[in-house]
Amino acid sequence: YHQSRARTSCATPPRLAMIGLRPLKVVLRVLGAVVSGLFFVQAVWIFVNPELQDFWDFCHWLAEGLLGVIVGGIGCYFEVRGGMVSVTRHFRSYALNRLGLCIFYFWLGCYIMGGMGAKHAGETWRSVVHATGFISWIVAGGDLLVAFSAGGSGEDEEALN
Repeated sequence: YHQSRARTSCATPPRLAMIGLRPLKVVLRVLGAVVSGLFFVQAVWIFVNPELQDFWDFCHWLAEGLLGVIVGGIGCYFEVRGGMVSVTRHFRSYALNRLGLCIFYFWLGCYIMGGMGAKHAGETWRSVVHATGFISWIVAGGDLLVAFSAGGSGEDEEALN
């Protein structure tokens, strides 16, 4: 009796901490997917609005558009992968996933702020681009905060049982 009572009272604070982090982790994954999706949309905008005067402009236009499609797709993939049980159950996998995404979203925010979409677009599109960059930096900071939390979501659920 005394052992189970002691174990329950010691386990209560970590449970509460884990429950409090779960919504933050979900919000970060959703915002990360939104940022990646918006980066993909920016690449589509680049493809639809080419500014080509010569072969060199064409090469840059193609490379920038492909970069946006590939990077946007990779960001969405890693957000989905970050929610999989194989990643969330293991502290190291979860921490590496979140740290990698922290670096990714920091870079993405920096890239978006000065990208072609921000330079050659109207005021509305420029506002969307800058908001995407700021959200990307917020996600990077949040990923850094939760990277070393008490395990991923899978461990959160196991601790609650």
